[in-house]
Amino acid sequence: MASQPIPVLVSLGVSNEWHEEFVTDVMDGVGNAAASVGAAVWGGDLVRSDRLIIDRVVVGRAPRPLLRSGAQQRDGLWITA
Repeated sequence: MASQPIPVLVSLGVSNEWHEEFVTDVMDGVGNAAASVGAAVWGGDLVRSDRLIIDRVVVGRAPRPLLRSGAQQRDGLWITA
């Protein structure tokens, strides 16, 4: 693995039609996915929305981070979990 994830922040926007169990299931899945790579959910936000919104931010560390200044045209960015 090129980097090690540390915290995960998740924001959810759900309509009034979604039940509490849906939100719980989504967050359980996020927690399980984070734990599978050694990270933890540190928090986020929950709001009412007219559409489903799921936003996440993962912060991590890398022994030799690649900076934007080192990127070249046609480089690929791969993210796996």
